[in-house]
Amino acid sequence: MGGISTRMTERFGCRHPFAGAGMAFAGGTADLALGVCAGGGIGAVGVGLTPAEPLRAIIHEIRATTEAPFNVNLIAFFDNDAQIRVCAEEKVPVNRPFWRDLPSWFLMAEQDRMIVPDTQRFMADRMHTRVRSRLVDRQSLRRPA
Repeated sequence: MGGISTRMTERFGCRHPFAGAGMAFAGGTADLALGVCAGGGIGAVGVGLTPAEPLRAIIHEIRATTEAPFNVNLIAFFDNDAQIRVCAEEKVPVNRPFWRDLPSWFLMAEQDRMIVPDTQRFMADRMHTRVRSRLVDRQSLRRPA
């Protein structure tokens, strides 16, 4: 399957202009990142509170499985100096929020029970992004099991 050529694919060497979300506490393994990498995008590891050495093991697992670009998604308001040190030591290829470099969209789920609309607005404003608003709960955006 061919890829799509964009500034993002050219800059990061991926087939498709897609960067996976780290998913913080739900995605603290290599699985999601590897799946996105296999699909031609840039995989992401959401580390949440993952300690430094388990993070290093996740990075090694990704590198042993693929040469595709990936990133480590850090939560900036946590004390994550040790995580940052591991990312630097392991030379993680992409360690920057994509919304700082590429046009982004934010889906505002007006009836979300997990992230209240005021917090969603704050995040979208901080990202200087285009906002699409829907009267949904993110739960309804999931694929059925």
